[in-house]
Amino acid sequence: MNKNTRETALIRAKAVARSFRNRAVGMVGAFGLVPAFAMAQDAAAFDPSTITTKIATYAGYALIIILAFAAAVWGLRAAGIIKKG
Repeated sequence: MNKNTRETALIRAKAVARSFRNRAVGMVGAFGLVPAFAMAQDAAAFDPSTITTKIATYAGYALIIILAFAAAVWGLRAAGIIKKG
């Protein structure tokens, strides 16, 4: 087995793993939406404000995490600990 054959086999294995991972993520995402659809069908007891509040809260958390990461990278670059590129 020469080097090219090994690299080709490795690339194929990575592609298969990536494809499987993408399908698994899609299935988990689809099953994650099932409770939301079930809750939406019971229109009399469904209150969208609770979900909207949670979405806004978690979006705020995500924004804070992203800004903290950007500030940390900026600080590490300013201190000369990490280099750009």
